[in-house]
Amino acid sequence: MISILFSLILLAPDSYIAAYPSQSRQAIETFESCRAELEKLLPGATDEELRIAFAIVAPEAGCYNSLSDYFETAAVKNGYPSNGSPDYSIGVFQMKPSFAESLENEVDKDAALKAKYGSKLAYSSSNVTSKRRERVNRLASDKWQIYYLAVFVDIVKKRTSTWNLKDAESKVRYWATLYNAGLYLSKARVEQRQGVKQFPRGTKEFNYSAVALELYKSLGK
Repeated sequence: MISILFSLILLAPDSYIAAYPSQSRQAIETFESCRAELEKLLPGATDEELRIAFAIVAPEAGCYNSLSDYFETAAVKNGYPSNGSPDYSIGVFQMKPSFAESLENEVDKDAALKAKYGSKLAYSSSNVTSKRRERVNRLASDKWQIYYLAVFVDIVKKRTSTWNLKDAESKVRYWATLYNAGLYLSKARVEQRQGVKQFPRGTKEFNYSAVALELYKSLGK
């Protein structure tokens, strides 16, 4: 079924999947491999909701390269615990330590989120260096990256609850932009960013949220 899908999309102009078929296939395969874990972390989520959640990170998952990630993760492990840098994006979903910390802070400020995620996100030490080291070790784990994704989904649901996002496609584009460009962007800034082509990093041919939406439509096909 996937091969048929790709052969059809190859005919479409301005298609990320047509331009990057191997990366797109990798994204879809990553979704299948982490779907069970997402279902555990998002109990009661419908198939559509699971696809929305993964679509947020699908462009990054498709571009993941284990070799470059090895060196970037090593650099982060070496420097970040002591001085907070480098703050590289690492792991299968390309999460920065500062991004994970912002999610932890949001959970800490919200009673409902704290009740749901607080115990799991708690650190073994209050020492800043120790917490940073533990945070990086978490981000080096695929399961932890999926966990942080689940936390992110709950946070952006609340943040955008008044944004009138009526359908799945709107949620994919807005939430993917918040993931890629900044959790605290206003609705107006999110909409502005949706017109910016900055992905993939090397060529900047596509808009990240547009890629997320195209991959969303391919998940589960």
